[in-house]
Amino acid sequence: MTSAAVVRKGTRTSPALWAVLLAAWLPACGSDTVTPPPPPPSPSPVPVTTVIEEGSFSGLPPETGVAGTFITDRTGDLEFVVDWTFASNNLDLLLFRGECTEEQFLADECNVADVADSSTAKPERAGIASAAAGTYTLVVLNLGETEESFSYQVLLTTVGSASKTGGRSSSLRAGPRWRAVTRVPRTVPGP
Repeated sequence: MTSAAVVRKGTRTSPALWAVLLAAWLPACGSDTVTPPPPPPSPSPVPVTTVIEEGSFSGLPPETGVAGTFITDRTGDLEFVVDWTFASNNLDLLLFRGECTEEQFLADECNVADVADSSTAKPERAGIASAAAGTYTLVVLNLGETEESFSYQVLLTTVGSASKTGGRSSSLRAGPRWRAVTRVPRTVPGP
């Protein structure tokens, strides 16, 4: 008898023959290795907002302002929030990149990053998206009729592990770190 089996009508094929034919046919269908599915994608980092400085200032006369300089050591979205006592007064914010001295301010030589000059918004907010680590100066102007007090917060929003140190503020503090701006410019510089 030859090695090939002959199937005749009315005869049964042996189960062993089917097993041999199936084993010979399956490798031709593809690989015998199983490819695992790809791992699930990593979740996107969650934004983290950190208060890097907060405080208050009292005794801001009308038609004047004060400036505070601070340093952050991380890149992120930077936001200043300033709220004050009397809704009848109008406080505006000027945010500058780098240090802005009174002389530079009066000569309009500071690098304006943002202006918050709404006559109705209370609190006022100024900020910079994707602000580089570095020095920034905030000027708070009292354009109202009476002396004013205000509170402020500096927020830094970063992606991922921002809560390690947040930012480092060096001088946005009430008291001697705030310096007076003796004259309000007639036009507020734009960013």
